[in-house]
Amino acid sequence: MSYEDFTQAFLKEIRRQAGEEYQVALQTIKKNNGVSRDAVSITRKDCKVAPLIYIGSFYERYQGGSSVVRLAACLLENYYEMDDSLLDINTDFFSDYENAKKHLYCKLVNIGMNREILREIPYRTYLDLAVVYYYMTASVGSGQATILINKNHLEMWGITGEELDRQAWENTVSDLKASLRPMGEILRECFLNADVDVAKTEDEAEYRIFPMYVLTNQKKTFGAICIRYPGMLKELSEKFGGDFYILPSSVHECILVPADETVSRDILKEMVTDINQTQVEPQEILANQAYLYSRTLNQIVF
Repeated sequence: MSYEDFTQAFLKEIRRQAGEEYQVALQTIKKNNGVSRDAVSITRKDCKVAPLIYIGSFYERYQGGSSVVRLAACLLENYYEMDDSLLDINTDFFSDYENAKKHLYCKLVNIGMNREILREIPYRTYLDLAVVYYYMTASVGSGQATILINKNHLEMWGITGEELDRQAWENTVSDLKASLRPMGEILRECFLNADVDVAKTEDEAEYRIFPMYVLTNQKKTFGAICIRYPGMLKELSEKFGGDFYILPSSVHECILVPADETVSRDILKEMVTDINQTQVEPQEILANQAYLYSRTLNQIVF
């Protein structure tokens, strides 16, 4: 069955199992970097909030042999796990700025990959990136949803882009503290959890060639923004004792490499590009770059 035929059969089966109490619809959601994903929205008649459940993984499971009936049941199980939490949400939470402002944050995206959506949202340019803003909801079920702030939201709230920027930065720096860890420490944890011999892994051997550190926030979500925290880069240059490279490995974190004669910027940029092409989800790519922070100039050059 083709993806299109699966989608129609899947929706029909979800509606059959959910019953008339629920409204089930298919939506195409625009994600970061021009990526679109199909999702099922399910709404109870007594609830104004409709969660989105992406269906790509369900099609993969169908191709692996699972039946449409079973997959529809699994999707509804996921929904029912969220259901009670959704009923507790006040749907006025977002329209009231005095409440909403406590949940506004900043993140980085690539300008070139997001030119279309940047026409619709407030942003600030930083290097070849853009600082954009999002609303982070309270935890629902096992996850945490976000809403990208657009120009219509500013009009609804009656605020300016400058006010949004100021509030979102205050929340981001205060609530999402930066976290810096050596890459080797993170790799060892991953390998131990997977019962892999660290000494024999290629990634660990590469780390030993030159030290690398991972900079993110404590939630490990949209943590690449930490390079914009006030005083962060200067503080890191003092820790490293000089200049360092910033590898934008994803929207969630950056890899930092102290600069010396053994480290080639071209090699690092090639490494980032290769990882983006082979290991990073398309919507999570930040940039194919290797930025250099100059301690003398107290700024990034690229």
